[in-house]
Amino acid sequence: MGNGSNRPCTGWSSQKHNWSDEDLTVVRGQLPLENLPWHNVDSVLIPCNIGRTHWALANIDLTAGNIYLFDPYRQRRRGDQTYSKTTRAFTFYYVSADRVPQQATGGNCGPHTLKLTEYLAANRDTFDWSENDMTTIQEKMVVEVFYNSKDWSSRL
Repeated sequence: MGNGSNRPCTGWSSQKHNWSDEDLTVVRGQLPLENLPWHNVDSVLIPCNIGRTHWALANIDLTAGNIYLFDPYRQRRRGDQTYSKTTRAFTFYYVSADRVPQQATGGNCGPHTLKLTEYLAANRDTFDWSENDMTTIQEKMVVEVFYNSKDWSSRL
């Protein structure tokens, strides 16, 4: 996979997974009911960790055969170098920095990437936040993770 073969990268678990009938219904898009079978999927949003130091968002448009990289940090060459080897079947587009809210510090790429994912999943094409909003966005994310965890009420 990441090492030029069909084997997982070094350090990945290579334990075989025995798929249950329930697992297979999820993969086929039958359960949960809001899932879609892969042949009905138009695009896939994937948070990408680049060089173990930076997060960006790839939007893979399966119908058009395009990959769009949304990078909250203005280093275009990093994205081009990272994805040039993986785009034989796809056309690669680096979304310009003037369309993507940019981070001012080195530590906000994760929250920016999550926010980009949220907007694209909701089909919003205008990104209306900035680095100045990051503290509020991060606090909101913490509350959402806490509230949506399965046993949050036991922590009160």
